[in-house]
Amino acid sequence: MLHDPAVSFSMFQQARDVAALKTAFLSVLDGYGYGAFDAWSVRAETLRKPLVPGNFAIASYDIGLVRRYVSDRIIEECSAIHEAGLSHEPFDYLQHLADRSDEKAALWQLRLLKVFGVRHAWIVPLSTVNRNNGVTCYMGRIGPDSHERFLATRDAIHVASTYFFSALEKLEPDLPDDLRGRSREVLTAREASVVAAAGAGQTTAAIAATLGISENTVRFHFKNVFRKLNVKTRAQAVQKAALLPHSTI
Repeated sequence: MLHDPAVSFSMFQQARDVAALKTAFLSVLDGYGYGAFDAWSVRAETLRKPLVPGNFAIASYDIGLVRRYVSDRIIEECSAIHEAGLSHEPFDYLQHLADRSDEKAALWQLRLLKVFGVRHAWIVPLSTVNRNNGVTCYMGRIGPDSHERFLATRDAIHVASTYFFSALEKLEPDLPDDLRGRSREVLTAREASVVAAAGAGQTTAAIAATLGISENTVRFHFKNVFRKLNVKTRAQAVQKAALLPHSTI
């Protein structure tokens, strides 16, 4: 269902908290074929150390998944963030990264987007003189017309994101605990070990022998890993676990 801009603006302004606003914005994005988003606001002088009071970030996905991006200071090298601070028009996020695939930050982001099946994304810059602000809208649609649909919705996404961000600022969101690093680790040490072994190409029998546990215990750990990471195969677990904070996989 496509939303009239005036209706979207009214929906956003009526949201009483951040959760309700996120739901309203996702409803609008869904009508254009997008399935996820994130939004941020960072004071210009704190770009190198963004986890300070006065900055905020929210997302429709588990934002803890990008904590490594911040804690390992990859964000300092993020050309997309810097571009968002300079540009006034939406730009193709994946194309921007692909053009800079020799950079560590771009490779990290491309890897994450691939894991989650993102095919297209717009970054909508909304920066002011003193703040780097923006909204990223992600499309995972697969089909012969996906690229055309992506390009055709650029202006609508720009307008919707602008209205959404205006409403978001009034709610004064904060940095989530998962981004600050106060959430528990997703995997236990043993679970991380079996995933790392799988990443090295070891079979169930080899993992059991290496760790001194039974093959059934190895399978039990993988069952928990699959549930926690919401994946179905060991290859997917290795990919997704590599994006977790402090991962050595």
